[in-house]
Amino acid sequence: MKLRTLLIFIFITALVWACGKNENKKNNVQMSEQTSSQSMSSSTKYRQAPDFTLKDLDGNDVTLSKLRGKVVIIDFWATWCGPCVRSFPAMQAAVNELGGDSVQFLFINTGERGTGIQEKVSQFIRSNNYDVKVLLDSGSKVASAYGVRGIPTKVLIDKQGGIRDTKVGGGGSPAAVVSEMKAWIEEAKM
Repeated sequence: MKLRTLLIFIFITALVWACGKNENKKNNVQMSEQTSSQSMSSSTKYRQAPDFTLKDLDGNDVTLSKLRGKVVIIDFWATWCGPCVRSFPAMQAAVNELGGDSVQFLFINTGERGTGIQEKVSQFIRSNNYDVKVLLDSGSKVASAYGVRGIPTKVLIDKQGGIRDTKVGGGGSPAAVVSEMKAWIEEAKM
């Protein structure tokens, strides 16, 4: 009886593990289910941010190097990513409180598959009443250039165009995220 119970326990544990592993992968991009931030500043060496030009949802080109002189916070995300979707209200609060002439938030949609990506992303933004600058990274080329391995990933770029910090994962209350983004912005101004 004990052996049978042990075997059932092992089988269920393996099944739950396998299901959880498959649930956290979609479109060959790993999602981060972290609820606390994982800052990588200590392991990230300061380097120039790779330049890019991407289309926004209105079809306009946005080029990173043209934002030189501003602090830029990039948020790599996708509509199918649960942690990304859950982090949006807090990031919207950060944009509302901290965005402006000297700080630019860019929400780079990456890892979407299929047709009608621009409409899918536009619908997500409209239906949630978000007022953020969304760029489309078809083929995930920009995400790859930034070494994004999981989403959401946030990248802090200083006024000189250098990467100051990277954070993988979402979570936290709007107040906590605003506080963290405020500290990031102060760091980038130094």
